[in-house]
Amino acid sequence: MSFTFTLSTWTVAELHAAMSRIIKEHINEIEIPPEIGEIIGDALAKGDRQLAVRTLVGYALKISHVNVLRDQIYAREMLIGGESTLAFWAYSDAARAALKLGLKKIGDLMQVAYAAQAAKDGLVEYFLTLDKEIIRNGEDLERYYGLKVLQPPANAPK
Repeated sequence: MSFTFTLSTWTVAELHAAMSRIIKEHINEIEIPPEIGEIIGDALAKGDRQLAVRTLVGYALKISHVNVLRDQIYAREMLIGGESTLAFWAYSDAARAALKLGLKKIGDLMQVAYAAQAAKDGLVEYFLTLDKEIIRNGEDLERYYGLKVLQPPANAPK
């Protein structure tokens, strides 16, 4: 079975946050090609943390061979109490997912919102995760959104 992995822009934002912490605390502990390390080192020496993080994220995405979804920019109705307002579609969908699934973390809800929209658009059919709460809700994700939840095998490389 062959898969094409697709990331939402939300996931890429989370990746930036993780790489920012790695650069700050563990940059000397990761294995990266010398040319990437040189760009990151030069950027950090100049105080350009943004370039360092963008370089590391770009490298990680390149070697991972993943697709990144393009965000669609539009609003959807979002009910707040008895009132209706317009909100970025992913926020509205995340709020609806909270009602259906009972997930606690906004990051998980945003991941579900993006994956559900991608499934609706015919771009994905699987949701790969290590998150125990999402895995526990796998049947609901399939019922509500048509997403089959998978988790990597325990012996998969980390």
